[in-house]
Amino acid sequence: MRKKIWLSLLLAISLVITFYVGYIIGDKSNGLLTPNAANKAIQSRWVNEKEPPLPQILIEGVNINVYRSSYSWCTPSSGKNSDTSCVAVDASIPEITPTIVPAGSMIETLAPNGIKQFTLSNRTEGFDGDPYIVPTNKGIYLYHIHCEWFLDQGQSDYYFSIEVA
Repeated sequence: MRKKIWLSLLLAISLVITFYVGYIIGDKSNGLLTPNAANKAIQSRWVNEKEPPLPQILIEGVNINVYRSSYSWCTPSSGKNSDTSCVAVDASIPEITPTIVPAGSMIETLAPNGIKQFTLSNRTEGFDGDPYIVPTNKGIYLYHIHCEWFLDQGQSDYYFSIEVA
């Protein structure tokens, strides 16, 4: 009988110690939410812009106006401020005045710095050609660009429009 009492007492003491140690460890882990060295190293590789930078589009040496639409973007934390600032903007396709370009020209693209993925597509209904070559048929064409940055900094959609006269 005495053995059972001592065993029960030891079990109760070990449970109390285990829960107390768990409480102390859990209380100290609250600091894990602040950026650590790995997060700071990742942020140091991000593009230092407040918004996703615009790609550049050239056709026959003419700079085509590109418009930003929806995006999600994180800016690196500054020296004393360790909070990363992230924003998501949901926007529709902006109204665009098309630029008149010659039929069959090459579309040159210059992607912003830090790009992981750059996708150009012609969103005009019925278009099934190469998006990097201006169509030969007369008309107005709407183009979409999607960019994604490395290290989960963000992504953005852009639009431009051209007119083949």
